Amino acid sequence: MNEDNYIEYLKTLSKDDLESVIDSKISEAAHDLVDAEAVSSEIASSNATGWGLDVYEVLDIDLSQPDKARVRVGYTLSGDQDDDKAFCGTSIEGEALAIIDTAGAVRFTNVTAERDLGDDDDEPEDVA
Repeated sequence: MNEDNYIEYLKTLSKDDLESVIDSKISEAAHDLVDAEAVSSEIASSNATGWGLDVYEVLDIDLSQPDKARVRVGYTLSGDQDDDKAFCGTSIEGEALAIIDTAGAVRFTNVTAERDLGDDDDEPEDVA
């Protein structure tokens, strides 16, 4: 690995190796998504506890800039419903942009989050 520039190292990898390395790098940092403002706001609005990352998926990798890699990530978080409280969602889905710098550090930006509040199909349809 080019210890001076992680981005230059990434550019030397085959497509499969790049995807594997990026997946591993995102895996190491993905727990930070829980602290993102959009996510913490959704968590605070729920009655669930114990939120954690369920799954994530690397959607796109952009190595066009010399000083950073931009990686679009989709994710799902889940929490445990408190049985003594009304259901307010136990799943949060969204996307984030992971920025990997030349030192290999990862930070998340442009985080979106939407809490699953249940199935809307249970609502009666208006019939005219």
